[in-house]
Formats: sequence, C-alpha cells, structure tokens
Amino acid sequence: MGIEMNREWDANEALRKWLAKNSEMLRSNGRQCVEPIRIYERDDIIPIAELELAVVKSARIVQQLGLPYIGIFERAERELFAARDKLQTMERISHIAYRSFHLEGNLIEP
Repeated sequence: MGIEMNREWDANEALRKWLAKNSEMLRSNGRQCVEPIRIYERDDIIPIAELELAVVKSARIVQQLGLPYIGIFERAERELFAARDKLQTMERISHIAYRSFHLEGNLIEP
C-alpha cells in the first residue's frame, strides 16, 4: 500500500508522529520530559514564557540530534525576539496614549 498522492500534508499530524517516534531521544538531565506539548494554531498568541521555553527546548534538540535541526532553534529564537519587540512597542504606545490623554484631555470625541 503506497502513500496517497492527493492527501494534503498535515503539519500538526507530522509533528505529533515525530514527537511520538523521537520522544525517547529528547531527554533533559536523563529524564523524560513529561509536560504536555501544546500545538498552537496560526492565529494564536503565544505567551513570551512559552516562547522562551521553546528556545530552550529547541537548543536541547539541536544539541542532542545535531545540526539538521538548527532551523527549529532559529525559528523559535526569531519568534521570541519578534514577540518581545511587539510587547515593547505596545508598552510605548500605552505610555504615549496615557500621557497625551492626561496632558490634553480626551482627544477622541464620540
């Protein structure tokens, strides 16, 4: 029985299969990682703490499985930097909006 050629590739399913197959190799300090793996959808907002954890875990993957997996680490790191940048931008926006509201009153009239 061959692979169905018209079947669309499902990234989530591929990741779940890979994790099931390789979970024994992904050990930290000699023990199996037991926390559940959350798979986010395209439009989900991922907390910075989760992104920081992803960077650490992806570094361990590259360390244990080698350079072919370096792209996972690079992507996790890019996502973390982008999220931090957006957070800093939103903090600046809040500060400016708050300051202008109190200096000039409510600039937006209904």
